[in-house]
Amino acid sequence: MPIPVIVCLISACFLLVVSLPALLQKKLHFGVVFPTAVSCLLFLYAALACILPDSRPLRICGVFLTGCIVFGAVTALICSLFMCFGWRRFSALRVKGDETVLVLGCRVYPDHLSKMLVGRLQAAYTLLCRYPGMQCVVSGGKGEDEPCSEAAAMKRWLVKKGIHPSRIKEEGFSRSTMQNFSFSAALIRQLSRSGRIIIATDFFHQFRSALLAQGEGLISCGAASFREPFLLPGYWLREIPGILYAGILLLRKKGVSHK
Repeated sequence: MPIPVIVCLISACFLLVVSLPALLQKKLHFGVVFPTAVSCLLFLYAALACILPDSRPLRICGVFLTGCIVFGAVTALICSLFMCFGWRRFSALRVKGDETVLVLGCRVYPDHLSKMLVGRLQAAYTLLCRYPGMQCVVSGGKGEDEPCSEAAAMKRWLVKKGIHPSRIKEEGFSRSTMQNFSFSAALIRQLSRSGRIIIATDFFHQFRSALLAQGEGLISCGAASFREPFLLPGYWLREIPGILYAGILLLRKKGVSHK
């Protein structure tokens, strides 16, 4: 069996295994749909290559796909290292108590909050209880299938836990992580003169969040949450293009500021 076919089959199986837990739970997002589509494409190529072993176009296609797989694997490895080391670094920064906690939004269902959002809120709640003078910004707009804005749901959860409403500011318009930071920056500067924030989000999300915070001129550390381990591979894959995009934006902002 030709090497490109073997590489494609191994890659297709890996991507399918990564996507399967989320597919079974119908948690569809880019980190699930894209690898599933790619795995189907690779299986199709492998089948055609076995049926038509002497086809020159298929041989060229196999070389091209192998190159794409190698490039993608190297990119994913580098980004994964940044995610792991970045999470450890930002989580290890010392909390001074004058920071503002920024809770990034996640899915809200009609009758409950998603497990990932509860994890982020619990990380923020621990900090708010430990530092009574610390303020909080909850950031997240209303999705098409959500009963209310994520910010409103998060504030309600924290208030029920005993956090006074005056300590919580809502940013209820953002629809992406990038907007979480750009829309929340003004609120954060009102609450914290130092511009220091503690980002309450999932551990794999910490590195990209730190890049976006830096792009807004904010000094950040992290309060990491770890939920939904079976869905982690899909979210991990989705994070990789997000990191690349955030890195490009940060480089652009630095380039503009130096002009």
